[in-house]
Amino acid sequence: MQKKVNIGDIVSLINDDIKGKVVAINGNEILIEDSDGFERNCHVNDLVVYDSKLSDDRSLSSKHLSNEKPKKNVDSNPDIIDLHNTNIHLPKNRILENQLKLFKTNLNRAIGKRALKIVFIHGKGDGILRNALEKILRKNNIKYGDAPYQKYGQGAIEIYLSGVNLVVR
Repeated sequence: MQKKVNIGDIVSLINDDIKGKVVAINGNEILIEDSDGFERNCHVNDLVVYDSKLSDDRSLSSKHLSNEKPKKNVDSNPDIIDLHNTNIHLPKNRILENQLKLFKTNLNRAIGKRALKIVFIHGKGDGILRNALEKILRKNNIKYGDAPYQKYGQGAIEIYLSGVNLVVR
């Protein structure tokens, strides 16, 4: 039986201590925003849906999980998106496809809100995801570089959006 999940539902991951709000649904793939503002792609079967009428969890009712977004000082606190895969059930090509979709969605969202920069954590790995990100950025003539090592370690890319006003496809 398929779980019923709707945009705005409060959910948690079955095998992780992460709670968040559903922000997008694409078939069985669910995009959630956790209480720290990170977005994650998850499979519907990896989620527990909370009944909002029964939940008394103060962290779930925080302003960050509401529809109203907190104002950010973009220069000192850029959006940080973790592209690590949380769904071990997918084949590798689908994982990369989902990571790139998450990347484009969040990059376009940052461009739309006129952010000055955004950081994507892609991990060290063998460089396949990083190379794919760089290819998209070069194709769209968007400047980027390694994110500050002291803050993010190895495996993160910082994208500079000043003057960027296009939609990345």
